[in-house]
Amino acid sequence: MKSIIWILFAIMFVIGTDTFIVSPLLPLLDAKLAIPIELSGWLVSAYAIGYCVTALFAGPLSDRWNRKSSLMIGLAAFALFTAGCGLAFNFWSLFLFRLLAGISAAFVSPQVWASIPQLVPQHQTMRAMGITSAGLACAQCFGVPLGSYLSASHWQTPFVFIGVLALLLIGIVYAQFPNLPAQILTSGHAVNSISRMYHELLRKPHAIRWFAGYFIFTMGMFAVFSFIGHWLTDTYKLTVSQIGTFVLVIGAGNLIGSLLASHVAQHGSRRRVISLLITGMIAGFIVVAYSTYLPLAASAYFALTALGGILFPLLMMMLQSLHSEARGMIAALANAMMYGGTTVGAACAGILYTVGSGFTTIIWFTMVCYLIALILFRTKDDISVSNISLSKVSLKV
Repeated sequence: MKSIIWILFAIMFVIGTDTFIVSPLLPLLDAKLAIPIELSGWLVSAYAIGYCVTALFAGPLSDRWNRKSSLMIGLAAFALFTAGCGLAFNFWSLFLFRLLAGISAAFVSPQVWASIPQLVPQHQTMRAMGITSAGLACAQCFGVPLGSYLSASHWQTPFVFIGVLALLLIGIVYAQFPNLPAQILTSGHAVNSISRMYHELLRKPHAIRWFAGYFIFTMGMFAVFSFIGHWLTDTYKLTVSQIGTFVLVIGAGNLIGSLLASHVAQHGSRRRVISLLITGMIAGFIVVAYSTYLPLAASAYFALTALGGILFPLLMMMLQSLHSEARGMIAALANAMMYGGTTVGAACAGILYTVGSGFTTIIWFTMVCYLIALILFRTKDDISVSNISLSKVSLKV
C-alpha cells in the first residue's frame, strides 16, 4: 500500500511542477516570445481555465469510471500537451497548449485525492493526504527550480522534461495501481445527474461557505506566486537561475509543512488550527511586503509556505468530509475552485502590478483574500481536526 501512496505523490509532483513552472519563467518567456507584461499572467491562467472548467464535469464523471483508466488517459493527454508547449512560437500558441494541458490535468488530480480514502486504512488517511500533498510541495521545492535551471539553455526544455516524466508514470500506474471500479452507477441523463449531485453536495452544511473560502484563499495565494519571478527580478535583480534557487528555498518550507500536517491535525480544534495558520501567513506576507533585505524576505516566505503546507491537506480533508460517496466530485470541485482562483488571482495580479505599487499591492490583495477566507472557514461548531479525519471521512471499498 505504501507504493501506491508514493505513486500518487509522484503524480502530484508532476502535475504540480507543470502548474507552477510558468510563474518563475515569465520574465524569460516574455522576452523570448515578445509577450507584453500585462498579458503574461494569462499564461498562468490558461492552464487554470482549462482545469477549472473541465474539472466541474470530470470530477462527477470520474466517480462513475474506473479510476486507474482515468489516470492513464489523463496522464497521456497531459504528457502530449505539456511537451507541446515547447513548440509554441507566440503568446497565443503557448496559451493554447497550456489550456489543453490544464484540461488534461483535470482528469488526473481528482482521481488522486478520491483514491486515497478508498485505498488507505481510515486511521492513516490524514497521513496519506499529507504525503500526497507533499508532492505539490516538492514540485515547488525541486521541480520548479529544476525547470528554471533547465530553461537557462533553452526555454522549451522544462516542458519536454515534464512530458517525459508523465509518460513514465503511465507505465508505473499500469503496472502497480489497482483497479478501482466506479462508485456510482447510473443510467442515462448524465448532465442532469451531475446537476443533482452538485445540488446535493452544496446543500450540505457549510459546503457553500467552505468552497467559497477555498476559492478566495487560492485566489490570493496564486496572485502572489504568479508574479514572484517579476518581483525578484525587479526588486532584487535576480537571474532566472537565482529565482529557481529562491523558489527552492520557499518550496522546502511548503514540503516541511505538508509532512507535519498529520501531527498538527492531532492538536486543537479545526477552527483554531486553521485560524492560526492563516493568521501566521498574513504576518509573513507583511514582512515580505516591506523587507528590502533578500534573506529576511526569503525567511518570511519560507515560514508562510510552511504554514501553507500544513494548511492545504487540512482544508482538503475538511472538504472531503462533506460527502463520503462523492469524493471525486469534491476533489474536482476543490481543484476547480483552486484553479478558478488562480485564473482570477493571476489576472488581478497583472493589473495590480502595473497600475499599483508593484508587488506590494499584490501582497495587500492577498492578505485581504486571506482575511475573507478566514471568516468563511469559521463555523459555530468546534470540531476537532483529528475527529474529522477519523470519523467523518469513511472508508469506501
